[in-house]
Amino acid sequence: MNPDRLFDLAAEFAHATGNAERFHARAAVATGDDRAAHEKAASRWEAIAARRTPDGTRTVRVRYTPAQATAAAVALIACAAITDDPDGSTLASILPAFPPNPPGDEPVTTDEGRPA
Repeated sequence: MNPDRLFDLAAEFAHATGNAERFHARAAVATGDDRAAHEKAASRWEAIAARRTPDGTRTVRVRYTPAQATAAAVALIACAAITDDPDGSTLASILPAFPPNPPGDEPVTTDEGRPA
């Protein structure tokens, strides 16, 4: 599939999904026949959106240059770090400190008491 066609499908999907959400919101505050009409329109737009994503199992591959990969990794780690829970350690279990410092290892110091 060429990139222009893929972009068109994504745009059509976004448009249909947006319209479905708007009609659902309108149906939530409407009554009687208006509510039924809005729900019917929302269903129609949902069906259009569903036809733009046949099975939802298409794999997406992203290619980065080394610089882009580094920037993406740093951004993801920064985002994850602010969600890290000191009590639960959501990140510490999968991203240990680098370089690791096992308990009991003391840093090497010189005769002047400065770190080596």
